[in-house]
Amino acid sequence: AVTHSGALDDPFCLIQDAVTAAVNANKAVISVTPSTKPYEAVTISNVGSAGLSISSSGGAASPVQIRGTNNAAVSVTVAVGTKVLLTDLDLAASSGNGLDCSGGADLTLLTSRVHHSVNGIVVNGCVLTLDGVRVYKNDNNGIYLQTSTAYSLNNLMIWNNNASGIALQASGQGTLRFVTVYANGNPSLTQPPGIDCG
Repeated sequence: AVTHSGALDDPFCLIQDAVTAAVNANKAVISVTPSTKPYEAVTISNVGSAGLSISSSGGAASPVQIRGTNNAAVSVTVAVGTKVLLTDLDLAASSGNGLDCSGGADLTLLTSRVHHSVNGIVVNGCVLTLDGVRVYKNDNNGIYLQTSTAYSLNNLMIWNNNASGIALQASGQGTLRFVTVYANGNPSLTQPPGIDCG
């Protein structure tokens, strides 16, 4: 098998390989070059002591496309309190969620898009911060915050999701600031189209 160093002149072909190398070397930062061909799905199940940051080298104007098929585009399952920062990504999964988090990670998603997935973002028991994120055209909920999720949702646009824009369970708590939720829902469903408070 061909191996790569991860340097600018010898980059990894898969983000998953970069994650593995970062964990093994206790590194915290991965900068990804945007491509017209989407990257494969990423699972973050372990990180180094400083956490992990994945971002686009092109900034918000050139987000990194990550696509899942039968699984989430990005799945985060690291231990309680572990910091994971995702910036300038474009996430979609034809038969999975755009972004999954479980296990108690401290997950932040910034200036990204999550769309055309089963659910856009599903979080169970993590600490979630979203800022500058657009969530749209997902088959079910735009954002689904499950048991004991703490959340800070800021500067979001959430639209054209087939069920609720945001679905909350009663055991979670957090804040919403400058969140626009519109044109969600389906008349055939019983869920509120905007924010479902559980």
